[in-house]
Amino acid sequence: MSELISVIVPIYNVELYLKRCIDSILCQTYENLEIILIDDGSTDESGKICDEYQTMDKRIKVIHTKNRGAANARNCGINLAKGEYIGFVDSDDYIKKDMYGSLIFSMNEEIDITCCTREIKRNSQRRNEPVYRCALNKKKIFTKEEALKELLLYRYLSFSVCTKLFKRKVIGNIRFPKGKTCEDIPFTYMVLKRAQNVAHVGKPLYVNCQRNDSTSGCQFHKGKLAGIYFERKILNDVKKLYPSLIPEANYMYLNCLYNMIIHIKQSDLDKNSRKIIRKMRVELMWFYVKNLKNEHIISHYSIRVLLNCL
Repeated sequence: MSELISVIVPIYNVELYLKRCIDSILCQTYENLEIILIDDGSTDESGKICDEYQTMDKRIKVIHTKNRGAANARNCGINLAKGEYIGFVDSDDYIKKDMYGSLIFSMNEEIDITCCTREIKRNSQRRNEPVYRCALNKKKIFTKEEALKELLLYRYLSFSVCTKLFKRKVIGNIRFPKGKTCEDIPFTYMVLKRAQNVAHVGKPLYVNCQRNDSTSGCQFHKGKLAGIYFERKILNDVKKLYPSLIPEANYMYLNCLYNMIIHIKQSDLDKNSRKIIRKMRVELMWFYVKNLKNEHIISHYSIRVLLNCL
């Protein structure tokens, strides 16, 4: 295959990790790439590093913007992209050398999105065994409805755009919500609704390096509540358009509430955080009681587990 893949990389103050990320893209076995580096107003050496790489490889295009967040940077990249396929890489992560070759090889006229397993690396991780998310050990093709189910269960598909390759036409006019965190959630859901089929290549090809000082780090801030807002909207949308998937959507939302409460508890709690967590605990318990017959929820959560939130 010789189609152009546009790889969009939003960048903000990641000078320690940026070269590793860009090098991993440049070293892809699939070489017909357009690499769009969006410097989102970095105040460290990240912008300078981008400019240096642009002089080294003609496939690289650098855009410097004011700091407006990852969502805006990704939207800028989509608007500039010339490729028939679009992928995303976070600037503090890196990818295996055969990632885009594997993803584009699994594309065909009936498959609009391909994805891979995500490997997690944490700063505090002491053990040597890799941690995988949404893992499969063989290639599998999902219909749209099957893919939505896996997405809601966070089983073989995740909301992360970085583990996926999208046909440009299936993205169309869909963009990331400006100025929001957790922007992958509505974007992936809306694009997947347009897809005919989704393929999982069955390989761990994307390496997610989790840092405490990153946007998705340990400390809670109100911006992270956008995830609950987005998943509540998805739950309401599923109820209208995909009633057979309501149990899975309920599981998704309860899981989101639970994880957010645990996250807030692990952060430094101020007065506002305590107020938020009290409201969320009430909603969680109400939602749990309402879904006592939901096999997805009961198989993962018991009263004993939920008491950890109290």
